[in-house]
Amino acid sequence: MNKELLSKFANKLDRRFSRAYDGQTMLEWVSVNIMLDGVPFSTQGYEFQDAIMNDMHPSMSVIKCSQIGLTEVQIRKALGFITRNRGVSCIFSLPTELLYRRVSQTRVQPLVARNKVFNKEQDEESVRSMSIIQVENSFLYLTACTESDATSTAADCVMNDEVDLSDQKMLSLFNSRLLNSDWHISQGFSTPTFQSYGIDADYKASDQRKYMRRCEACNHWNWPEFNTKFCVFPDMPSSVEDLMELNQEIVNEMDLSKCYVACEKCHAPLTGPREWVATYPGRTAKRGYWVTPFSTDRRKLSSIVDELLKYKKRDFIKGFYNTVLGHTHSDATTQITIESIEAAMKKGTANYGELPHDVPLAVGIDVGQTCHITIGNANGKDVYLFEPIPVGKLVERIKGLKEKYNIVAGCIDRLPYTPTAEEVAKVTNNVIIPMQYQTGKDSDMKLVLDEFEHLSHASMNRTKILDEVAAQARNYEWVFSGYGHQKEILTQHLRNMVRVEEPEKPAVWTKLDQADHYFHSLGLFLAGLKFRPLVIEHMLGGVGTTVDMAIGTIGSYQATPGLPGTGPVSTRVIRHIKPGFQ
Repeated sequence: MNKELLSKFANKLDRRFSRAYDGQTMLEWVSVNIMLDGVPFSTQGYEFQDAIMNDMHPSMSVIKCSQIGLTEVQIRKALGFITRNRGVSCIFSLPTELLYRRVSQTRVQPLVARNKVFNKEQDEESVRSMSIIQVENSFLYLTACTESDATSTAADCVMNDEVDLSDQKMLSLFNSRLLNSDWHISQGFSTPTFQSYGIDADYKASDQRKYMRRCEACNHWNWPEFNTKFCVFPDMPSSVEDLMELNQEIVNEMDLSKCYVACEKCHAPLTGPREWVATYPGRTAKRGYWVTPFSTDRRKLSSIVDELLKYKKRDFIKGFYNTVLGHTHSDATTQITIESIEAAMKKGTANYGELPHDVPLAVGIDVGQTCHITIGNANGKDVYLFEPIPVGKLVERIKGLKEKYNIVAGCIDRLPYTPTAEEVAKVTNNVIIPMQYQTGKDSDMKLVLDEFEHLSHASMNRTKILDEVAAQARNYEWVFSGYGHQKEILTQHLRNMVRVEEPEKPAVWTKLDQADHYFHSLGLFLAGLKFRPLVIEHMLGGVGTTVDMAIGTIGSYQATPGLPGTGPVSTRVIRHIKPGFQ
C-alpha cells in the first residue's frame, strides 16, 4: 500500500478515535492521549498522584501543599472525564476571575489545542472558548466562583480548585448542579487555612487517607511531619526543641546538606516504599487524601527550612503552615480558643436567672432575621445573658428591658436593618445607639450627626473592637452566664471568626462558614461602653443646667463611680440638652 495513503488513513483514524481501551485507568488514558509539547504526562517523582488521578469517587476531598502538581492532575482528569464519556458535563471552578482566566489561558487551552484526542473530525464545529471546552457532545465549563456561573449550568462532575479561597456559599451552589446527574461526582482540592473549615472540614468527614512510608530498618509505617520527631539536623543546637524556632542565625551555623527525614520509631533514614492508608476505612461515603511536602522526595528538607526563613522574614507564619506544609494554622491571636471559651463559661452560670436590678448594664445587639442580644455588667467583662430573638420582636423586648433594668449604655448593629436600629435608639433615649463598622483610614471612633446635629449613629474600626473581644478571651477576662442551652451555639459563634493578617494588608476578622452573631454582639456590647462618654458629652453641654438635673431627666445615666463618663459631675453646668436626646 502507498505509504502516503497509509499515513493519511492512520491520521484519519487518529482524528476519529481516541486511544482508549476497556479497563484503562484514567492515568493510563491521560499518559497516552494528553501530552504537553509532545511529552507524555508522567507522575515520576510524584507517585502519590496516581491514586488521586484514578479516583472518580463521587465525594472526594484533597488537602494539598502548594506547588505539588495537583492542579495539573485535576485539569487532565476533567478533560479525560468529558472525552471518555459521551454527553457529560464537568464544572471546573477557581476562586477568582483572575485565576480562572490564567488557568484557562496557560494550562487548559494549550492542552486542548495541541492534542489530537480533543480535535477529532466530529469536533470541527465544537465550541472552544476561555470558559467552554466542547469535545463531541460533552462539555467542560471553566469558571470563577461566582453566583451567575454557579446557578446556570447542570453538571455530572464538579471539581473545585482552592476550596478554602472560594466563597463557601458558591461552592454549595455549584454542587447543587449535580442533583439530576447519574454520576454526581464532587471533588475538591485546596491548600488548607483554618481548622474545621473548608477542605479541612471535608477531609475530617472522609476516610482520611495519608501517604505513609515504611521504614526499611524496622518496618514501622510513618507519616512524616515537620518536627524533631521526623526531621533530623545533626548539627542543630540542642536548645532548639521546636523547628519553628529556627532562624537565620541558627541556620547559618548548620550544614543543611546533612539533614534527613527519619523513622519516628528507630530513627533510621526513611527510604522505604510509600502507600496510601485510610485512617477510617469504614467511611466509604467520602474519600479523602492529604498531600504534604513529605509525599515526594522532590521536596528536600533543606528547601522547607529555606521557605520557613522566608515566611518568617515576611512575618507570615500562617502562610508557611498552609502553603508549604499543607497544614491548617490558627492560634490564640487568630481564633478564640475552645479553652478560653470554656473557662469563661466555667466562671459563670449557664442558667443565671433574673438580671440584677442594682447593677449598671450594657447591651450589644447583632441584627438579622434573628437578633442576638448580649447583656452584661458595665465593667465590660461579666456577661449575664445571651438571647436570640426574632427581629420583629426586638424593639418591644429592648423597651421592656430598659424599663425594668438599669441599662446605661449599648450599641446595636446599624446595618442592614437601619429603621430597627433607629427605633431601638428612640425607645431607649439613645442609651443604645446604632453603630456602623468602618474600615480604612477614616475609621476612628466617632459619633455621626445628621444635618440638624442630632445624633445619627456611631462608627468604629471593625477590626479594633473585635480584637478587644478576642483579647479579653485570650486573657481569660470574660465571665459568661445566662447562655442556657446555647453552649454549643455560643462556642460556634466565637470560633467562627478568624483574624486574617497578610503582609502589607490591614488585618481583618473574617467569618468562616457558619454563624458568628454572638461574636459581633459582644463587640457591640464593648463598643457601647466606649461610646458612653461621647454620647454624654454630646447630649449634655453648655451652661444653665446642672448635669445632675439633666441626668435626672433621662434616668439611666446615673453617676456611677468607676464607669466611663461618670464621677463628680454635679459641679458641671451645661447650656442645654441638645436636640434628639429626649
